[in-house]
Amino acid sequence: MRDRHETRGSRPEDLDFSWHPEPGLIDIREPALSRPALEALGAAAWGAALDYLYEHALERAMGEPTRYTDMRAAFFGPTGRPAPMPAEPTPSAALLAEFRARLSPHQLNSWHPRAYGYYTPAPLWSSIVGELLAQVINQGIDVWHCGPSGALVEEEVITWLCEVIGYREGSFGLLTSGGVLANLMAMAIARDVHLARRRGLDHAPRGGELVGARIYVSDQAHFSFRRGLAVLGMPDETLVPIPTDEGFRLQAGPVAEAIASDQAAGLTPLAVVATAGTTNTGSVDALADLASLADREGLWLHVDAAYGGAVRLSVRDRHRVPALERADSVTIDPHKWFFQSIDIGGLLVRDGSLLEAAFSHRPEYYRGGGDPERPPDAHGSGELDFYRLGLEGTRRFRFSRARPK
Repeated sequence: MRDRHETRGSRPEDLDFSWHPEPGLIDIREPALSRPALEALGAAAWGAALDYLYEHALERAMGEPTRYTDMRAAFFGPTGRPAPMPAEPTPSAALLAEFRARLSPHQLNSWHPRAYGYYTPAPLWSSIVGELLAQVINQGIDVWHCGPSGALVEEEVITWLCEVIGYREGSFGLLTSGGVLANLMAMAIARDVHLARRRGLDHAPRGGELVGARIYVSDQAHFSFRRGLAVLGMPDETLVPIPTDEGFRLQAGPVAEAIASDQAAGLTPLAVVATAGTTNTGSVDALADLASLADREGLWLHVDAAYGGAVRLSVRDRHRVPALERADSVTIDPHKWFFQSIDIGGLLVRDGSLLEAAFSHRPEYYRGGGDPERPPDAHGSGELDFYRLGLEGTRRFRFSRARPK
């Protein structure tokens, strides 16, 4: 029978962590030595978090000082510049003391009931616990083998989000850091899949093939669309801002007029971007009318519902964000009104297969990557590899409670 060390892996004779002030936090292979140290660290860290909550976050909406230059001096010291990198390890108690002194008093405290300055609320405590567990598990879900259960958790969460906005079977998506990345990927799908359709191409358009496409947004749309189209190599004139009405809402009529004008000029209308919850005012565009217009004109419809999509959870107010299910793609941010920890956004696509059509690439160094006879998945067995469905490779696992049986 193998002894404990043989089962867990042999311990090299020269593996000595006595140089560290808390060796039990580094060498975790002996529970009798390391578990008490880890439990003490957890209790101390949780205590520091609760002290922040009750001594600062619930006392004021904004910490002091509030001016940028003053904050730099308070955080870094009189120089206002970062100190040199430490040469020796820092004990955990000193790190927590630093948290209490340098961070706790100086926050935008979304926990405070009068913190109205930003629409990212404090997360549920179950979300915070989920973040802790996700960090301990430390799964990357770009490739299924790197995070087998993590990929399935995200699949489940994406399925729930699709249900929230009304998508049916065949829809899919993926979680992102937030709305900026989700909007960028939505525009990439519109470029590589829908523009190719509009122009009768058998490949994703590039270079001069991007000239003349037009994407219609409101003058209240998020900045990420202009920046994202620049990243995607689209000319500046691709984005066509349309004036909103007196309620800062994009209406279908002015968009239809712009489409007709561009078609007459020989241009290629490609997509309409609607917003469900603008950054400045929270306004919701005329989503149903814009969906009908996009259907008539054969345009891609993307709805940026990062802010307002969660209203679909409300029986009373869901009518304020109608027709999301008619959009080709939707951005939604659970770290806003789903009360989840930053960062967690998401892109949902009505035809989930278009994610792979736009982003799938099998590197030659992945098993089966260079063999054209293999099925179109990274490992030849249909595993859920999220790197094939979006722009990111290695990315963090965002923990969620599994659906109860």
